[in-house]
Amino acid sequence: MSMRIMILFLVLSLGIFLAGLTVWQQTQPFTNTALVKNEVILPKRSGEYMEVRHIVVRGTNEEIGRVLGDIARKDFGSGLSRYASPLYGRERQEYMKNNYPALLDRMKGVAGSYGLDPGDGNYDTSSLPYGIEPAGCSLVYFPGNVTTDGHARYTRNMDYFVVTPAEVFGNANAGSEEKLCSKNYVLELYPDSGYSSLVIGSFDLLNAPLDGMNSQGVTVSMLVDNDAAPATVMDSSRASGLSTLQAMRLVLDTAADVNDAKRNHPYQ
Repeated sequence: MSMRIMILFLVLSLGIFLAGLTVWQQTQPFTNTALVKNEVILPKRSGEYMEVRHIVVRGTNEEIGRVLGDIARKDFGSGLSRYASPLYGRERQEYMKNNYPALLDRMKGVAGSYGLDPGDGNYDTSSLPYGIEPAGCSLVYFPGNVTTDGHARYTRNMDYFVVTPAEVFGNANAGSEEKLCSKNYVLELYPDSGYSSLVIGSFDLLNAPLDGMNSQGVTVSMLVDNDAAPATVMDSSRASGLSTLQAMRLVLDTAADVNDAKRNHPYQ
């Protein structure tokens, strides 16, 4: 066998090997080492209303998005909403690139979880929604100078109808969905860039801290203003910028104190 033929044979063999390796890798289940814990700590037994899941994720923001996307699909039944036009999706991605790059990286991870190209403009990968609306909330804050131990505290109440979203909106097929606020989570995130945080959430696994605190002590809480102009978070087909929930997550990811939150917040 001549040297030329031998080299050609080796090149062809290597090409076949690499092609086979690629096919094999694509058929293997995805394992993300960023997932530390995904455990139901309060199971919803027969006759009980609520489930609480404890999730801990540590890694890059893209890995965090991939993990939360996987959990949202498997454990929460989350689907991605579709934009009215890919133009809206691409402009939303551009907005995140300029104003909230950490969320853009998480969106790339969500896209990977749902088998989409990271640049796909058809689907909204900026949230992982499930069972939402309507709501009523109240909160009382106690500053440190009025508590016996000098530590600030707040307590909140969140009121929801004990029914499914379908029943609330008069759907004839009511009863086929999870009831409002019946699947909740305690989520710890430890990104390789930005602040760590612990939140209690519902509605959206990617960015819905009903209450949360970051590693700097900055705390957020979601309240509903029923006197505000009518709005819905159910339809994101023409959404632009950040939703209210995403703005809360932005504060936790980037703010070292209240003044920092005010300076860097896109709604200032």
